[in-house]
Amino acid sequence: MPFWLVDADFAQSCIAACLHASIGHAFAETPAHGEDPMESATASVDFSGLILGLCSAALSYLGYNDGSIGKNLILARQNIDIIEMLRNKTKGNLNDEEKTLIEEVLFDLKAKFVEVSGAKKA
Repeated sequence: MPFWLVDADFAQSCIAACLHASIGHAFAETPAHGEDPMESATASVDFSGLILGLCSAALSYLGYNDGSIGKNLILARQNIDIIEMLRNKTKGNLNDEEKTLIEEVLFDLKAKFVEVSGAKKA
C-alpha cells in the first residue's frame, strides 16, 4: 500500500471527502429548526463513519490539524488501538469496503505515528 506525506490542510480535506463519501448521505437533509438531529430519520451511523471519526481524532493528535490541538501521542495511540481492536472484533463480519477501509486506515495511521514519534520501525 502506498504512503504519502501530506500537510495538515490536505489531510483534513481528505478526511472531509472520505466522510462525505461514506456518511455524508446520512445527513443530506438538514433537520428543521428545533428538531433533534439525532432523532431525525435521515441521521444514521455506520461502521465506516465510526472508523473515519477515530482516524480523524488520531490524525489530530498526531499534529495533522490546524494547530488548535497540540500533539498527544498517547491519545493518538489510543485511537489507533481502538481501531485495531474493532478490526479484530469484527473480523469476518465486514463487507469488502469496510475491510479495505480499516486496513488502509490502520496502515496509514501506524506509519504516521512512527514518523511523528521518531520511533524506528522494527
